[in-house]
Amino acid sequence: MLVAAVASLLCALLPGSSAETVDPGSISIALVTCCDPTALSRAVHSLHQCNGFQRSQLHVFQDAVGKHANVDAALWGLVEGGMLVRDKWHQHEHSPAPDGAEPPAHVRIAQHYRHVLSTMLGTSSGSEYPRHDAASSRVIIVEEDLVVARGFLRYFAFAAPVLDAEPSTLLAASAWNDHGFRGMVRTVVSRATFPEVEEAGIRGIHRAEHFPGLGWLCTRRLWAAELEASWPDFVWDVWLRLQASGRHTLVPEVPLVRHLGRAGTSMHLVDFDKWFPPLALDNESWAASTQTEGGAEAEADGSPQAGPAEAKLLLARYRQDLGAELARARFSASFSELYSLRGDEAVVLCYDREAWGAIAEYLGLWPALPLPTLPVRGLTFDGVTRFRWQLPASDSDITRPLLTVLLVARDSPHMRAVDAEKCLSSASLDAPLPEPPREASWPHGNVSSAAAGLRRGLRIRPGATGESCSAACARRGLWCAPDALPGGRGGVASGGAGAWTVRSAAAAAPRGASLTAGVDSEGGNYATAAIELSATAIEAINRCPPMVEAFGSLCTGGCVAVTDPEASPAARLLPALWEENAETTCLVGEQGDPPSFDCARAHPNARRLCPCLVL
Repeated sequence: MLVAAVASLLCALLPGSSAETVDPGSISIALVTCCDPTALSRAVHSLHQCNGFQRSQLHVFQDAVGKHANVDAALWGLVEGGMLVRDKWHQHEHSPAPDGAEPPAHVRIAQHYRHVLSTMLGTSSGSEYPRHDAASSRVIIVEEDLVVARGFLRYFAFAAPVLDAEPSTLLAASAWNDHGFRGMVRTVVSRATFPEVEEAGIRGIHRAEHFPGLGWLCTRRLWAAELEASWPDFVWDVWLRLQASGRHTLVPEVPLVRHLGRAGTSMHLVDFDKWFPPLALDNESWAASTQTEGGAEAEADGSPQAGPAEAKLLLARYRQDLGAELARARFSASFSELYSLRGDEAVVLCYDREAWGAIAEYLGLWPALPLPTLPVRGLTFDGVTRFRWQLPASDSDITRPLLTVLLVARDSPHMRAVDAEKCLSSASLDAPLPEPPREASWPHGNVSSAAAGLRRGLRIRPGATGESCSAACARRGLWCAPDALPGGRGGVASGGAGAWTVRSAAAAAPRGASLTAGVDSEGGNYATAAIELSATAIEAINRCPPMVEAFGSLCTGGCVAVTDPEASPAARLLPALWEENAETTCLVGEQGDPPSFDCARAHPNARRLCPCLVL
């Protein structure tokens, strides 16, 4: 067809674009499994539902071999049921620690991922890992506790040529968006509303500064040139974010994976209940794609053609288009104005990066990462964070308007594209933030129960050297979680039925007030919720991943478990960063036995990691 020929010619002429067409069934998939046979079977079955899936592209990498007989049984069942090729079932034994002990979970996971990537993408000579006979040019990594959308593989087939075209500006592609909450993304409900790859390529895929993982594509070029030689023996995903060096990750607006793992090394109930159930899943737009931009036809198998839609994701063009979008957008001085808008349009709000914590709490977005070198999660590019703002329909208007909100940091290079004078003179967005209308489901899901309200108020914050958690939380206007316990350590409880008050002898109450709470409108008791949350929070932070996120390169050697914390100078301080003789050590308590936690305790050699509450 003439249109197709013209589109192909345009693609060839566009600088940096790729003419390669990637078959969704040609990209190798590595499914990483350990100990959950139900999740494993569910993940494999979801992959088989993907458009373009070929059984030959799936490899399963089993960790903790011999320790979970039910996982072995599940894998044999998949093989016998024709869901998995036997010689693509890989088993991996870990290297023991120097003292012969079993390595910690985060070390085992990092070793396993190194084995997966080395096997799939090949290794340099002399590596301890064998080179796979048919090493791939790219591989998609999927964990056992994920299920994928039907268009999962077509999405990566579309993204792969963009990664190949700009390896110097792109790190990877992911099928996950941390801020892909229902009501904050354009949810796809049918093929009729979102039929074309053009739409997905232009509006549904973005360049993001944060690498989210959770279903991601790695190229052999990245592995061989950068990652293989320095792959860590600790929390690999945090390490990989630090390696980005200004490069972006391609991410969808609406996630193409769903995370169902309530338990794990880096997961606990607080995180899961707060962040994962409200996420949307795009099970339509990529599964039924038939066209690319300009009318170019898809291949017979439905895989998207490389073309101008991909070129719009290349750095110079993407940056140019974002600048133009910002210049066209309506300027708003506050969130209050958004509640009165009813059109489908783009709105710009300016903010100071220091205010992100308050804004994120108000919107229900992920808080700022503790390392200043790590960017805001979600669809953030050049200091511009993008999301949708959806309000319930009113009696007079049932259309449920969906605004595109562009939060522009005042130090963003795109300030020149907005009305800089208005932006710089507008008030900070951090406080006070407006109360949402009664009918507004905002942030992402109504928060009404006591437990849900407290979970939303949990903040993990690092203290300064020699600072107690009571002081570290209080200087941020927060409470150290155990201080909020009725009758808890360092606190005195009083109150009658349906109400309780804590006046902590160990901590100054935030803003000089004592903590008083009662029964919420649905009968949930804050005291019970606080007890459960504090215990969960202490257990949750007593792990290496939160320590690495909080203290970054200071924990590059991993974490040391203190086997007898009460006999250690770090008693009642764990977890903590211990600084002594110009050396730092990240200390945690033994897993499964959370250490005693005293909010008021401090030591001149310790920087504590603290569970703080907004109450």
